[in-house]
Amino acid sequence: MKHLFVLAALGLILGGCRKELLPSKSEKVLQQAAREGEGEPIRTSEFAYCEGKLPIGGGQGYQEIFQPEEATIYIDAAALNDPMLGGLKGIIENAGAGDIIYIDDVLQINLAGIPTIDVPGGVSIVSGRGNGASLGARLYNSTDTTHGIEFDLTGDNVRFSGLRIEGPWWWATLCQDPNDFDHSARMAICTNRYDNLRIDNCELYAWPYSPVRIGKLELSDPSMGNVIENCYIHANIAVGYGYGVVVVNGFATLSANVFASNRHDISCAGTAGAGFEALCNNIMPGGTEANFESHRSQQNGVSNVGPDAGKFFWIHHNRFYATHKFNVHIEGRPEYQCRVENNIFSRSSPATAIQQGREDGTGFKWFFGNMLVFNNIYHDYRYLGAYVSETWSNAEYDHVLWLSEGNLTSDPTWCNIGEDATRSRMDYQVGDFNGDGLTDIYRNDNTEGPDHTGHYIPVTITSASAGYNTPWTLLHTTGYFADEVHIGEFTGDNKTDAFIYDGGAWWMSDGFNTTWANINTAPWGPPNISFGKFTSDAVTDVFRANGTDMLVSSAGVSSWSTVANSGYTTPNLYTEGDFDGNGLSDVFLGDGITWYVALNPNGGILSSWQAIASSGYSTGDLLFGDLNRDGKTDVISKQGIDWMVSLTNAPSSSNTWKHVTTSHFPRSTFPWGSLQ
Repeated sequence: MKHLFVLAALGLILGGCRKELLPSKSEKVLQQAAREGEGEPIRTSEFAYCEGKLPIGGGQGYQEIFQPEEATIYIDAAALNDPMLGGLKGIIENAGAGDIIYIDDVLQINLAGIPTIDVPGGVSIVSGRGNGASLGARLYNSTDTTHGIEFDLTGDNVRFSGLRIEGPWWWATLCQDPNDFDHSARMAICTNRYDNLRIDNCELYAWPYSPVRIGKLELSDPSMGNVIENCYIHANIAVGYGYGVVVVNGFATLSANVFASNRHDISCAGTAGAGFEALCNNIMPGGTEANFESHRSQQNGVSNVGPDAGKFFWIHHNRFYATHKFNVHIEGRPEYQCRVENNIFSRSSPATAIQQGREDGTGFKWFFGNMLVFNNIYHDYRYLGAYVSETWSNAEYDHVLWLSEGNLTSDPTWCNIGEDATRSRMDYQVGDFNGDGLTDIYRNDNTEGPDHTGHYIPVTITSASAGYNTPWTLLHTTGYFADEVHIGEFTGDNKTDAFIYDGGAWWMSDGFNTTWANINTAPWGPPNISFGKFTSDAVTDVFRANGTDMLVSSAGVSSWSTVANSGYTTPNLYTEGDFDGNGLSDVFLGDGITWYVALNPNGGILSSWQAIASSGYSTGDLLFGDLNRDGKTDVISKQGIDWMVSLTNAPSSSNTWKHVTTSHFPRSTFPWGSLQ
């Protein structure tokens, strides 16, 4: 071990409002809490998904705290002024890949007056935050505004761990008017073009621009693979600036952090290819703007004026305690997608928690598209999101239907987030296309016309960086649009498959990524056939009703088996609902007078028709989905501008309509009639 003895400056401030040692961390926490309403950080998680990432915000209990004996270079309070060592700057800049520079936990080193420190690739700068009562070494800048960056990366695989890194804004807010302070580009750490920065178990605070900047706008190479985890990131706030982490050009994963009293907790510059994954974070009150946000892209060299906003954002399993403004605000249209799922918001609804678009001084500009928001909890209510094709109008702002789960009295609203209004057909479906149990998105890209349509599926999002690097993988080229390609599990391998009809035969692609295989010859295609799981073999079957019998072809490959007699044909029936909750498909009929269900009790012969309600709505007037999550399909109708649901309690009930929401969306914008 190299023992380099470092004399740490004790932090006497000779200018400003008073001459005294900087307040201790605990004193500052109280002062900041009083100023900003930040409160104490919450270090637990409400998600079982996040249990392996505790404690949120790091500190005591963190599993990767460095010990002094792990150091290859150890800095203590001895001789930082030794000209042979070159000070802190010289020690770090002369380190090599693999070096672990441990800074003694009790040191408080003032960075004021020290030029930007260039950090070589492969170097770790660490201390012992959370080791017993240790707060970790404190690296701070008391007043210096002569340079913008404290630590500038010059290579890949740099790590900061167990440190307190404090900016000058903390002290300035106690003494100065924010408008009098030069804070235009003050930051602690910048990755430049380099990859795989890891910052863990650190406290990052009081930086007027940001403690961490990913990438540089002027560089063509993005900074990828960056991870900021188990950190306490707070009090980074200034007039027009103040980001907990800012992603300018690249991608970062932010996990298990506590954010508090930042102007924006995570911000993206909106540049092409930029984005972030945010998971298992606790977002506390005290900020002034949206917690997680992305600017719009550049256009003609001018920032934040283009219609796009970065490339990929995945926001999941976060707890938003903050309620001051929108929690998520994407100002433009991501190139790939923004997924917001499995979060808990303290705001009352999606409309108050999430926004897409930007005010530019001439009115609010809506740049919709590629937002997928679902399975979140808002102020104790859970909502489901359903994508809607918006061919009927480019002027309305209601793009996604939000349906409450288990509490249909909350009257949720349509929200102004959804797919690009200029698309001419429904072009997204969801499924599990590689059998890993995770939901994937299937996109039909019809920009080349109907004869050369590319069918795409994103790489399964098991990690955000993987989804970011290759977000869409070309699977097939075919002349069929997405609403002509039907999905199901026809092979029993737990992957979603594709089914098409070409006028005389049925074709199937296993997992969407094999060549088309002819599975049957038949003169019928949709709407004269439909799909469901009618047998107990867990595969998707093909259903046909010819006006005399209802018939099923198992997986579309077997001969027809009669499952019931009926005087109705397939277009009059809905076959993908489960009205008794046994996991098998039943058949629904609405004839304009009565609703009937033929139940499927054991994967064979269907029951006779059972009347379940009187209604003037026919099958084609209705949508279907399990809105109260009881495992049974419910019935949805559009009545004027009101959307209503009839909850199912098969086989019979006195179903009455419950009001869900109000919207001008016509029923016809749901081409498949199912929200399952």
